[in-house]
Amino acid sequence: MDYSQFQGLGIVAIIIGVVLYAAGIALGIFISYLVIRAGVRRGMRDHYEWVQRQNRPL
Repeated sequence: MDYSQFQGLGIVAIIIGVVLYAAGIALGIFISYLVIRAGVRRGMRDHYEWVQRQNRPL
C-alpha cells in the first residue's frame, strides 16, 4: 500500500495532542482559580461577620 498520503498526519497528531494537553491544563488552572476565589470570598465574608459580632456593643 502507498502510505504517502498519510505522511504529514504524524506531526498533525502531535500538534493536536499538545494543544489538547495545554487546553486541559488551562482548564484545570481556571477551575482552581474559581474555587480558590470562591473560598477566599467566603472566608472574607465570614471574617467580616465575625468582626462585626465582636464589635457589638454590650
